[in-house]
Amino acid sequence: MQTTVYYRNPDGSVGQVTVERPDWTGEPPGDEPPYQLPPGAVEITREEYEQTLADIQAAIEEQRRQVAEAEAARAKADYEALRAAGIPEEIARRLSGYTPPDPESQDAAGQGR
Repeated sequence: MQTTVYYRNPDGSVGQVTVERPDWTGEPPGDEPPYQLPPGAVEITREEYEQTLADIQAAIEEQRRQVAEAEAARAKADYEALRAAGIPEEIARRLSGYTPPDPESQDAAGQGR
């Protein structure tokens, strides 16, 4: 019999283990499962496992978004400081990594008016 067991570790991460043991029926009483969870882990349902994975992925994506937003703000601030110091636009862009929005594309989108 093949079975997949889902579990949550004490740190909140999740895992799964799939084992195959032909003589295991999975029926109580006294029939021990053919696996051992990591220390401190607790068994969870497949649904809990999948939801936790989705939550973790969403948190990763949110963190990536926040980092990208912070990097863009930093680049813009660096660019503006360089321009205020009299650095030519092209050099300020290159040094800061910032590319100002194209005024024509903003007008086309209705944002530059």
